[in-house]
Amino acid sequence: MYYEIDLSRLPELVNIYSVRRRTVWQIVDPDSLLIFIADGRCQITTDNRDYLLRKGDMFFIPAKHHYIRRPVGNEFCTLYYAHIKLGEVGQLDYMSARDMLDARRRAHIDRVISLAGQDERPHRYIIKELTHPALASDELPGLYEAAIESRLKNHLDGQTLESTLAIRMLLLAANDTVSELDRDAPELPSPDPNLKLHKVLSYIRLHAKENISLDDLCQVCNFSKQHLIRVFRSEFGKTPKAYFLEYRVNIAKELFYRNPHLSVKEVADEMGFVDQHYFTRLFVKLTGSTPSEYKRHLITFDPSKQ
Repeated sequence: MYYEIDLSRLPELVNIYSVRRRTVWQIVDPDSLLIFIADGRCQITTDNRDYLLRKGDMFFIPAKHHYIRRPVGNEFCTLYYAHIKLGEVGQLDYMSARDMLDARRRAHIDRVISLAGQDERPHRYIIKELTHPALASDELPGLYEAAIESRLKNHLDGQTLESTLAIRMLLLAANDTVSELDRDAPELPSPDPNLKLHKVLSYIRLHAKENISLDDLCQVCNFSKQHLIRVFRSEFGKTPKAYFLEYRVNIAKELFYRNPHLSVKEVADEMGFVDQHYFTRLFVKLTGSTPSEYKRHLITFDPSKQ
């Protein structure tokens, strides 16, 4: 998915910070988010699609969009979060993004030739939800840290500096988006090397309450069993079955968090576990505590622990 953002006015950097987490988190944020992965990996689900994020990736989530962040196995992930209040944000598909980029370039050439006219949309940029600004991977942590330092010092001109830093972050994502569109063939988007893996992850998410088999997953991606197992071991350090079971337990943890009144049996039933004792054993194996113990230790919402 692509987004057209309007930078005709300075964006407001509402909040910025870094976190190191391996917890499940979900929210609908009132402001747009620009997330940078400083270290490790995590998985983000938004708009019914799963994304695997690695060190150096940036991820844009427009305001008022629900998203879920999950750990990859037991890995910690270090993330920078920038909460940005933007002007108009439009949603584009691939062809619309290419058409817009081509139209802007043709208009620019016409202006150069005629030495007249103005760009009707000079402050609008295209950003893809997931970008990989490799050339700026060393610069980005510094931008986030500078904004964090400015926020802590609370200088009179801090807001302008923070807005300028936010623009630089957004432009780095926009530049990477343009580079990717330029690499693609004009007719069709370039195939995502992880597209088949994303299909498997989406299938797991949609069928988490069912007892899906390795054969089911192989049918989704057209991989052999051996190849699919190798892919999962390479990406996640575990087999597809182990990943699926851990995913189901993570969903169960979300249910406990959102619905503390539910019993262990009700959550087990909701997640498709016919045998409650098996559910409990699996929960203990993956979390180190029983479902009942986990319920008792749930705490109230604290933004600093997201």
